[in-house]
Amino acid sequence: DVDTNTPLTFTVNDTTNFKIVNGNELRTNKSITTALGNTININITASDNTNDSAPQPFTIAITTTYIAAPVISQFSVTQGENKGPLISKDGGEVTVSASAGTGTYTWSSDDFSNTSTSKTFVFNPQSANIGTRTITLKVTAGNFSSERVLKLKLVDTYPNGRTDTNGNGISDSKESGNSDNELPAGTNKK
Repeated sequence: DVDTNTPLTFTVNDTTNFKIVNGNELRTNKSITTALGNTININITASDNTNDSAPQPFTIAITTTYIAAPVISQFSVTQGENKGPLISKDGGEVTVSASAGTGTYTWSSDDFSNTSTSKTFVFNPQSANIGTRTITLKVTAGNFSSERVLKLKLVDTYPNGRTDTNGNGISDSKESGNSDNELPAGTNKK
């Protein structure tokens, strides 16, 4: 419309899926589900209510499915028969597995070496210093990323006979016979 001094009113032909808000912003009316690579065709008309304008066609191409940062929901840590964040220098390889969304995986640690690009990070803690050690996982999907830090407690050796097969941090020998998560009162959890 060539009349530039008159405010324009915008309309869209597909009011089931789209709406015009704030005078000139196109928004979706509902969640639109369509396959990657598909297109949606709409017509938008601008009018000053004096002279009609021809609808202008637009094609919306669905080019990616990344709409949010991937979620790293949890880590699981296994060293031999032990599960959980307590690891020992003499216990052999440690496997850290991540429950995380789809994307590119980047693990990093000042304490342990590994160049894994999968959901699993394997390392031998034998040469690391005793104490709290950290591993960071970053998952990137498109322009979005999430990062989560795992803290592990590294000891020289597990206490005699200590195993923690359910990963709850309590030695199996100390758990009550009634439940895998009970520690009798007055008992040291190690």
